Amino acid sequence: MGQSGLTHNFEFSIPGAENVPRKLIKLLSSANNSIFAKAIFTDIYETKQQQVEPTKFFVILNDRNRKNQPKPVNKDILELFNQAGATPVPYTKREEYVATFSE
Repeated sequence: MGQSGLTHNFEFSIPGAENVPRKLIKLLSSANNSIFAKAIFTDIYETKQQQVEPTKFFVILNDRNRKNQPKPVNKDILELFNQAGATPVPYTKREEYVATFSE
C-alpha cells in the first residue's frame, strides 16, 4: 500500500536474499501508451516510498507490433521509468536480463 492509501500490484515479485535485492516487475503491453506508463510510474513511486528492504524495479515493455515486427518505444516513456528508478526492459532484450532476474 502506498502513501496515497491505494494498493499497488506488480505482475512478478522475485524475492531477494542477504545481499541480493528483491525485484518487482511490471508489464507494459502498449509501450507507447503514456496513460498506462504514468500509472506504472505511480505504482513504482508509491511502492518505493514504502520499501524497507532493498528493492529493484523493472518494467518489461512490448516492443513488437501485432505482426511481430519491431516498433520503437517512446523515449519520453523510457525516461519516465528511469526517473522512477525502474529499469525499462524491452521484450526483445529480455534474455539479457536473465542473470539479473535469477540472482
